[in-house]
Amino acid sequence: MRTTFKFLLLSIVFCTNSYFANAINSSTSIKPLVETYSDIVTPTITVSGPLTNFTTCSGSASASQTFTVSGSDLSANIVITAPVGYEISINGTSGWVTTTLTLPQTSGIVSSTTIYIRIAATTTTITNVLTISIASIQLHLLLL
Repeated sequence: MRTTFKFLLLSIVFCTNSYFANAINSSTSIKPLVETYSDIVTPTITVSGPLTNFTTCSGSASASQTFTVSGSDLSANIVITAPVGYEISINGTSGWVTTTLTLPQTSGIVSSTTIYIRIAATTTTITNVLTISIASIQLHLLLL
């Protein structure tokens, strides 16, 4: 004899690394069905490369310094915001911007990308604390 069970999904409870589906056997009595899925992913942005003090003369851009940014399991691009008085670039020779750079993700991955940063030639005043915003929809990092 073949028995067929019908299950009605009642709830999904999200946990750190897995979630559980609770169901009711609608043919007979209430009976829990628990399935564990461990494929829940955690979006990650990785930043490396320390920055040292910047120096320059008024009216000249400083020498550039670099750090790298990569990401995994993302659903959106990474956006890097230049601090006030600084400019950033992805190649260090052209394309310097004082606003934002976008690193596109493909299938949730942003490959390791070198970011160049320098004091802009037009800067008249800078702060002693350098804060670089590096964000995706799920994550927001501040590199100090």
